[in-house]
Amino acid sequence: MRSIFGVGLAAVLALTAGCGAGGDGRPRELAAFALDQLDEIVEPADETILMDRENSADGRGSLRVDAKRARIVRLFEVPLADLPGREIVCTMRMKSLVMRGPAFPELWASGGGRDPISVRDERGGVAHSMDWRDVSVSLVLEEGWKPDRIRVNLVMTGAGRVWVDDVRLTAGKPGAGSAPGGS
Repeated sequence: MRSIFGVGLAAVLALTAGCGAGGDGRPRELAAFALDQLDEIVEPADETILMDRENSADGRGSLRVDAKRARIVRLFEVPLADLPGREIVCTMRMKSLVMRGPAFPELWASGGGRDPISVRDERGGVAHSMDWRDVSVSLVLEEGWKPDRIRVNLVMTGAGRVWVDDVRLTAGKPGAGSAPGGS
């Protein structure tokens, strides 16, 4: 398992290097996770959280999660050094097999002297058996709030199997096109 420090360091380096757009209003990438190896996620791998080289949106591997009942899997925690706007968007590729309820991403923002907030789009994920699709969820922060950490979870509301691949976190001005595709 990659340490939270390692994941956070990669995100901070991306922020300080000025990845993505500058002051032109376009979203800037905060972090990207290809999910080609298990050490990218926070949750410890076990017999229900596996690397799957045969099912992948990009052909290089994906994260497979099996559930016998509802569960939440902690995927990533990204520290924020500088936030270039108030809207944070998480996009990912998802696939499902025999899900007994929807599965979808969940975003949490915390720190900055305020209570944590979260958002999820229960209708925008995957359910039943679905092929790869783009899924996104966005969180618009209150004016002036600068959270110091973003957490990305996978929520599974019932038994089944889900694959996750190519996760991206972007930030920008609300409505600036931060959420490509998905919901």
